[in-house]
Parts: sequence; C-alpha cells; structure tokens
Amino acid sequence: MKINRNKLIVLIIISAALAAGVLFLRGVLKAEGPRDVLRCASDACFVSGVIMAVAGGLMWTADQGVADGLTYGFSRFFTRRGPGYEDRRESYSEYRERKHAKKIRVAEFLISGGIFIALALLLLIPYGML
Repeated sequence: MKINRNKLIVLIIISAALAAGVLFLRGVLKAEGPRDVLRCASDACFVSGVIMAVAGGLMWTADQGVADGLTYGFSRFFTRRGPGYEDRRESYSEYRERKHAKKIRVAEFLISGGIFIALALLLLIPYGML
C-alpha cells in the first residue's frame, strides 16, 4: 500500500488544528497546574485522533458498498421525475461499477488518527504520575 505523503501531512495539520480547538474548549487557559494542562492536552489529542480514525473507517465502509442499495434506491426514486427518465435508466450492477471504479484510500486517515491517539496515550502517562 502506497501512502500519499502530502495527504498525510494535510490530515496531520487538520488533526492538530482540531486538537488545538478542543484544547482551548477543554479550558487549558484556566488550568491550575501541569496536571490539568496534561489532561486537556491528552483529551484534545484523543478527540482529534478518534475523529480522524472514525472518518477513515466510515469512508472505508462506504467504499466497500455498505450503503449502495440504499443510495441506489433513493437516486432511482428522485430521478423518476422529469422527461427522459427511460434514457438515463441504469441497472444496479452498472451503478455499483460506476461508484466503485476508483478506490478510496483511507490509510492516511487511519495513520493520522493513530498518531494522535498514541500521542494522547503518551500524554496520559505523565498525567497519571502527577
């Protein structure tokens, strides 16, 4: 499996921005000591890591065709209206082939999520010692 470095760097930057937002929402500016700062930082890294990992997992399941039947049914229902319906009719197998012609790569999402989850665990160790 080949990893796209540019995509990975962008996802790490997005995860870091998300972690910074969560860090301030958790109240790092009101922290009374290093223990509170470590708690806020660990929570922020964990939240951003889980969001990236879940996004990658959802993209992977969508690429595997979990909701193909549902999306095909809704698209058929809403395209029945209007002129030329019979001309643009497509079977379910044609729909699946068209949707899955290009595979979605989610390894970068899982790697960036894993990095931030590991960072959260590393920040949790000194938090438990204080």
